[in-house]
Amino acid sequence: MSDYDQVAHGMGFFDGEGHVGISKSGVVSCECEQVEPGPLFEMQTQFGGHVNARGTRDTWRWRISAQADVLFFLNILVDYSWGKKKHEARVALDRMNGKLTVDQARAQMHRIRKGHHEFQPK
Repeated sequence: MSDYDQVAHGMGFFDGEGHVGISKSGVVSCECEQVEPGPLFEMQTQFGGHVNARGTRDTWRWRISAQADVLFFLNILVDYSWGKKKHEARVALDRMNGKLTVDQARAQMHRIRKGHHEFQPK
């Protein structure tokens, strides 16, 4: 599989299974959680982060929270994704670049997740 195909595969996986989060303190993170850890280790190899077992739920989680890694990942996600994840990535990037306050970014994320697909972050 070419590098392009690997990145496209990872972005497609994240688009279906992933989550972009902004904490109350403004830290942006990206993660996926599922029972089968194989794809999560592939995400770790491609994009960094950590994979951990979530013992009480019998699932595994891949997560990136180092802001340089998150910035790299989100910039790729914007190019490869569509729909909600693309909008979430744009909002998170705007937060990381200081264009949105934490409250503004979290409110926009909430709006996107409630199904406002027509919403276009500025």
